[in-house]
Amino acid sequence: MTVLFCLASVLILLFIVFLIFPYSCFRCLVRFLRVTCYHVKLMGRENIPEKGPALLAANHISLFDALILIGLTRRPIYFMMHEKFYEIPLLHFIFRRCGVIKVPSAGKNK
Repeated sequence: MTVLFCLASVLILLFIVFLIFPYSCFRCLVRFLRVTCYHVKLMGRENIPEKGPALLAANHISLFDALILIGLTRRPIYFMMHEKFYEIPLLHFIFRRCGVIKVPSAGKNK
C-alpha cells in the first residue's frame, strides 16, 4: 500500500511540474530518449543562431524528427502542426501547453 501511495505521489508531482513547466519537461524527456534510444549526431549546430528568428525544417523521415530537434538545440522551438493532428483529443492538451501553432486547412476560412 505504501509503495502505491509513493508511486501515486510521484505521478501527481510530475503532472504538476508538467503543468507549470511543460516545455522543459518535454525537452528533458526527449533528451533522455535521444541518449537512451536514438543515437543522433548533430552536425552544423554552429549554423543555428543563438538569438533572433530561425527556421528549422524537419524532413520527416520518422514521426520523431520534430521531437528530436527539441533535444538537439539549446533554443526553444515552436512547431507548426496541421489542425487535423493538433485536435487529437488526448494530445491537444500537450500541444497547446507546449506552444504548438495550429495551421488550418488550405480551403478553410479563418
